[in-house]
Amino acid sequence: MGIIEVKSDFSKLKQSLDKMNKGLEDVKRLTKSDFRSRVPRQVNKGVKAKYKIGNRVGQDKPSWHSSGDFSGELKYKTSPIGIENFGMSPKEAPGRQEEATYIPAMHARIHLPLPYTISYAIKKPTQIGVTASGRRKLLHHNFSVQSTKGYFVARGLAWKRKGPNAKSVEVMKTLSVSAMIVNDAKEGVEKNIKEMLENRLANHIRNKMGLD
Repeated sequence: MGIIEVKSDFSKLKQSLDKMNKGLEDVKRLTKSDFRSRVPRQVNKGVKAKYKIGNRVGQDKPSWHSSGDFSGELKYKTSPIGIENFGMSPKEAPGRQEEATYIPAMHARIHLPLPYTISYAIKKPTQIGVTASGRRKLLHHNFSVQSTKGYFVARGLAWKRKGPNAKSVEVMKTLSVSAMIVNDAKEGVEKNIKEMLENRLANHIRNKMGLD
């Protein structure tokens, strides 16, 4: 009876598998890193597409919670944002009246502040139609308050007097980033994140595992 002896050397196959396993771990690590570092930018981008906000959004630091190799969540715990971040104008009070006014309760003549309007716009204009000439009809989400109603600006912030006591004031605030996402920006934010992560994952697989 003849005996056929076959000797197989699986060392190269093992090396290839080890390399693939190492590549897979690198892909997982890099994708998680992308999630933590790049998702806040996509949140910023999505919110700015709907809201007329400055760079304030990028200052929020979300907390990261991993729930698997390729899954996790970023949680935003944000406070209402001051209206100075929404194109507020003016940034400072315009000054005082040239002529002094006698105030009986003070038994003195003083130069009263000039009355002025504090304006701001939380959301960007929304298209509501098209004119016959093809121009877009826009709805502008503008707000304003009057200094004669207890509102004023100082040190670049807008303030509101809470009562007759002039020392009792509070900074005017509006929505938080979390509220903006839930109210209007959720769909855009999720779309941006999905596209970004898919592109980054495909890139890492090509670079670390040699797969297309």
